[in-house]
Amino acid sequence: ICSKIRDINKEDTKTLASELRMKLMEGDRATASAILLRLLVRRPRLSQAWAALEGLFETITTERRKDFQRTIRKILKEDKTNFFAHKWKAWFHIYEASNFSSPKLMKAKKSLTNALSLAPTEERGTILQKLAMIESCRGNHEKAVETLKEALTIQPSNSQLSLDLAMMHTRMGGKYFVLACEELDKISDEIGSEKHLLLAYLRTFIGEEEKAEKALNKCSEEMKILAQAHMLLIKEKKSEALALIKKQIESAKGSEKGSDELANWIEAYVCSGEFSKAISEINRLKKEKGELKNISALAELAKYLNKKT
Repeated sequence: ICSKIRDINKEDTKTLASELRMKLMEGDRATASAILLRLLVRRPRLSQAWAALEGLFETITTERRKDFQRTIRKILKEDKTNFFAHKWKAWFHIYEASNFSSPKLMKAKKSLTNALSLAPTEERGTILQKLAMIESCRGNHEKAVETLKEALTIQPSNSQLSLDLAMMHTRMGGKYFVLACEELDKISDEIGSEKHLLLAYLRTFIGEEEKAEKALNKCSEEMKILAQAHMLLIKEKKSEALALIKKQIESAKGSEKGSDELANWIEAYVCSGEFSKAISEINRLKKEKGELKNISALAELAKYLNKKT
């Protein structure tokens, strides 16, 4: 009788949670987000509800984002110690930040700091990861490294944290590449080509060509040729790299290759300093496939660098 009563009560926590799971399984994200809003109001400390927001976050509309932000503000007004709400308040600020100097990033940092002071130990790793990202965006790479290392003391087997730390060392410049390699070597090969591709580049840069080749051989087949082009550029063999880039772009014309793959090769032109060639290929691709988000961002970069040179 109790179960039946709960089933017909549309605002019951169990009923809402079950309906949310069903809509997510069906791919009905619009309805799922509406259910989730009701569930968060009813149970603002239900971890499964906040986890569902993680999956919905990238697909919800601008208006729905405002609904979630209003709900989060309401939750924090009634419960200032809800670390879930503080964390997600920061997430929304990060999403809205337009550049590295945006005041939204400082607001996000404040909310994350609040969340960190309230979160249980097992939740602190992801919060520290976001704090490191903010520090990196603001150019504070040393602080970002320190923050990621703290996160790794909490989640030592978290491969993403180790990968982020390696990337941070890479951004800090050549003298930190050895540290980046050491961090990558700790990560299991199970994460796939991402680890080996970065190792191939870093090993090439620091002159460890035999180790670079070993890393390259562990990359996926579709990434090997692209990696070879970039490794040639690192070794200052520009003419060989350009010949390879041109060949791959020519072979892609009229093929079924996706825009992401073509964007990778056009990006290789940008990395080689051939900005006008990159712009030419971008314009051709736009005529064939229309406006593409990944290509548009690349176009802006190529145009900016072309003007600078």
